[in-house]
Amino acid sequence: MEWLNLHSSVLDSPEFVGEEPVNQATWLKLQRFCIGQENGGRIESCKDWKDRKWQQLVRVTRREIETDSELWEWDGESLVVLFYPVEKETEVKTNRANGRKGGRPKKKTQPDTPEVTENKPPGFESENPTESQRFEIAETERKGRGREGNEERKGREAAAAARAREAESLVSACPRPDLTMPALEAARKCIKRHDGNHTFDEILEATKAATAAVRRWPENERIAWAPSAEKFFRDDQWRRAPESWESRRAAKVGLNKPATIDVGGRKPQLLNLDD
Repeated sequence: MEWLNLHSSVLDSPEFVGEEPVNQATWLKLQRFCIGQENGGRIESCKDWKDRKWQQLVRVTRREIETDSELWEWDGESLVVLFYPVEKETEVKTNRANGRKGGRPKKKTQPDTPEVTENKPPGFESENPTESQRFEIAETERKGRGREGNEERKGREAAAAARAREAESLVSACPRPDLTMPALEAARKCIKRHDGNHTFDEILEATKAATAAVRRWPENERIAWAPSAEKFFRDDQWRRAPESWESRRAAKVGLNKPATIDVGGRKPQLLNLDD
């Protein structure tokens, strides 16, 4: 056996608890030797063993074995180790013997039954096609899978091309139409991010409205403050309110309001330049 199978009640028994620690250790070593030998807890003809033999085989001394103990006893020339797990040893030996026999018994084979042939009508396809028929079937299935794969690939390519065209249209319509890869990627992500909430046409119209407002700015202001295409779509600036695109300079000095002249409450006089 490879395991020392001891019930906890043995270690709690008065015989074990009442022994000195040296005798307890000696008993455990005797148990270890016996399970390795599978001798049922009985060491035969060991009365005359020398001390060196006890130390080499059992790892105990002869003096320790000759000590009176309630954990082992002498039966003539043999030493009997008490509380040895005999039942477990029997179980292990039985399982080992069954394993040598091949484990479970073989199932009885059914007698061969004659093959029943049916009279099939003309044109009936055989359940066991020939080699050439199997090749044709496999080739047809392969071509079918190839067509399906090509259709799926073409569909993905068409969808990707459509998204690229939409992104390019958005970038071209924004206040600063720089057709760079970061700008196109930002526009593509913008379309994907708002899919289901805003259509492409809605985003495009809002972008055109913002661009129309920015084009009314003074040129130097457009150069300085018009957002890049990447920033415009990354930050969703197309969603800003139309009035937020008013020129900063015009809003500051009131250039977008009609000019008025204060004449101190008097009615302005028209001058005739011909006089």
